[in-house]
Amino acid sequence: PQARLPRKVFNTPRVALRPHPGQALAIDHSWYADQITQDEAGRWTVPESVLTSLFAEADHLLHPDAPLQVAGYKAGWKPVPADGFPVLGELPGAPGAWVAYTHSGATLGLIIGELLSLEVLSGARHPMLAAFRPERFQA
Repeated sequence: PQARLPRKVFNTPRVALRPHPGQALAIDHSWYADQITQDEAGRWTVPESVLTSLFAEADHLLHPDAPLQVAGYKAGWKPVPADGFPVLGELPGAPGAWVAYTHSGATLGLIIGELLSLEVLSGARHPMLAAFRPERFQA
């Protein structure tokens, strides 16, 4: 817990931050996804160097009164599309089947829902979703 924490979501190239209950922050990113491991008992872990890097970047952004510290963490596989960008829209070859696949649900959920619902109801493709269409992954 810190006395002064941001009330907004930050999504930078090296760290993502969001407010968390108890005057805390949720600190995360996707650059280290290949370093998350699972042991034989099913427990997920992240190397200490990843936590050190995330917290150093958060301290650099926020300039807190005292360095941020890990209170605990949860790890596991993240739903990050192959190119790092959301996959949004009607599936090619499956009329009426729509997808909204992203790791940015907390920050993009409202606009994604609005734009996709407009497409579903009108049948017209919204130009803001052009770069995120599922067909970009077709061979």
